Amino acid sequence: MTTSIRRGALALICASALGLGLATLAGFPGVAQAAEPSPVAAEEKVQWAKRLAEARAAELEMLATSLLASQRATVETALGKGGLSQLPLYRIELAFDPETSRLRGQQQLIVTPSRPIDALHLRIPANADQANVDLHEVKRGEATLLVQERAGGRVTVQLPELAQPGAPIELSLRFSMRVPKDADPGRAVPMDQLFAQAFSLLGMMGGQSPLDMLQNPPGPNSRAATSGSSAVGDLSIDLGGIVSLVGFHPELVRELDGLPDLEPEPALGEPIWGPLANYIVTIVAPPQFEIAGTGRQIGRFPERDGRMRTTRIAAATRGFVLALGKGWKAQEAQAGEVAIRAWSSEKNAEQTRKLLDVARRAIDHYSKSFGAYPWTDFEVAAVPLGQGREALAFPGVVFASPLLTDPEVSDMLAGLVPNSTRTSDGALEFSMAHQIAHQWFRGIVGSNARLAPAVDEGAAVHAALLYVEHRRGSQAAQARQKEQIAGAYRQYRMMSGPDLPLETPLSAYASPAQIIGLLQGKAAAFHVAARKRLGKQAYLAALKRYVAAHLFKEATLDGFTFEATRPLSPGQATAFLKMSNRFLRQAHGDEDIGAPLSPQEAFGLTGLPPEFQEMLEQLFGGMGGMGGLMQLTPIPPGTSGGPDEEE
Repeated sequence: MTTSIRRGALALICASALGLGLATLAGFPGVAQAAEPSPVAAEEKVQWAKRLAEARAAELEMLATSLLASQRATVETALGKGGLSQLPLYRIELAFDPETSRLRGQQQLIVTPSRPIDALHLRIPANADQANVDLHEVKRGEATLLVQERAGGRVTVQLPELAQPGAPIELSLRFSMRVPKDADPGRAVPMDQLFAQAFSLLGMMGGQSPLDMLQNPPGPNSRAATSGSSAVGDLSIDLGGIVSLVGFHPELVRELDGLPDLEPEPALGEPIWGPLANYIVTIVAPPQFEIAGTGRQIGRFPERDGRMRTTRIAAATRGFVLALGKGWKAQEAQAGEVAIRAWSSEKNAEQTRKLLDVARRAIDHYSKSFGAYPWTDFEVAAVPLGQGREALAFPGVVFASPLLTDPEVSDMLAGLVPNSTRTSDGALEFSMAHQIAHQWFRGIVGSNARLAPAVDEGAAVHAALLYVEHRRGSQAAQARQKEQIAGAYRQYRMMSGPDLPLETPLSAYASPAQIIGLLQGKAAAFHVAARKRLGKQAYLAALKRYVAAHLFKEATLDGFTFEATRPLSPGQATAFLKMSNRFLRQAHGDEDIGAPLSPQEAFGLTGLPPEFQEMLEQLFGGMGGMGGLMQLTPIPPGTSGGPDEEE
């Protein structure tokens, strides 16, 4: 027994140093017994505890290599007592079979509670129309734990006894996932995706695919409104040559005021990022698949059966995603110490190189403006997205759709919407810069995207405007602000969408168009107004203070306002607070941003016959016509935002 224990401890230390999870060690003699050693001499127990502590310390050091050496101390300090060691740790082993589109996984989850708890709460991720993750078993040691299912994809795992603060809880989970295969024709047939994006640019349908519009018109009884599913579509999907894995494993729910947030996720909006955690993720897949995603790749080795085992690590991230691409090629660049890779097919290499260049420049500029990007790696992956989306940000990676990565698709979109500057190269640059900014305003500075979605969206969209100004000059930035911030809000209002305060929770949003108009348009316009009132240099200083104050913490809706007013005189602070209150808690968008666009302004049409102009006004002028299809939430009482409303 003594020899077995020592061999197991040594294997654990070596495996940790190589980035392999405990599940990898199943083949090492003695490890199973060592995890729960039978009664032995007290000296051997002490030796085992010591070696286990050494193994975990080695594992922590290995995880820390996903942080820039120059930033590790800053991150550790920001995390508070215990630093990285107090974060939850996921050790995940995955195997993907492309023949069956089946993902099988084993997961070890280590949580150190800060208060006495008798249960852990997990969310079982789901795609837009169906939950695909099956949780087969949860164990603590040799004991199988009771799992209670809740609404909204939540489960509660009952612990056998009350866990005390500071005492790590280790769970072992088995799960599998049926990855939908070719479930969304809009991905395989770019024309449908093009129409969805074109209609979004024209202010119609909120970006919903025309084919889906016919099958599932929006409204209170629509699929998205009743299922509690994400409007972003299926984010885990197998397209044969490309497989995206988002929300592929059971993960801890976020906490709200020290208690688990068990509310179902809203039906609309982007995927909500999870709580900060450390990750060691290994995936076994056919060798023709390259692996992109969150974190830093530390190993890629062949299995005896010809498959490849790829291991990635990430410290202090708010989630973990993967993408597999058959025949992908990587293009590489550096932004200071940060290694950047962009993955795509050779066919789209030139367009992807442009996105890589935006990533390099944006990470460099944002690091100087807001505070350093702390991780060693950042990636861009060419992944088709549904609902006409251009791109989506996840921790350490952006998934870019063919609308950004395929020049033929971009050209076709420009042909469908000839008068929209949003189809230009500059607009695509703006879109990419916006997604990269989420690494700061959602990743480094967390926020509650369910209760206060405007916190990160407004800052990230406005950050893209700052990037354009830095890269292209003030005139280009003004054009982008007019088109994609003020224009997004005014176009949304043209469709009879109501103006709402930015404090509105995500559950109150009723359409993708509302999210674009308010969370991207109006929320960014708040930052435009703040910069105008403070001046550029004072605004940038306030933003830098805001990031530093909320480093690896969560910001509230008033977080930026507080930092902006700190150095101001009482009179200046009062004026700024009045402006902030108008955006955050009142509805004065038409006065502060601009009146709804006319159809002529929106479509660039002039000199039309009077009868045609009258038809357009009837179509877009009220809740009838296309505006009526949106079924938008009525304006809450007291927030109508009329000119006589008390501030």
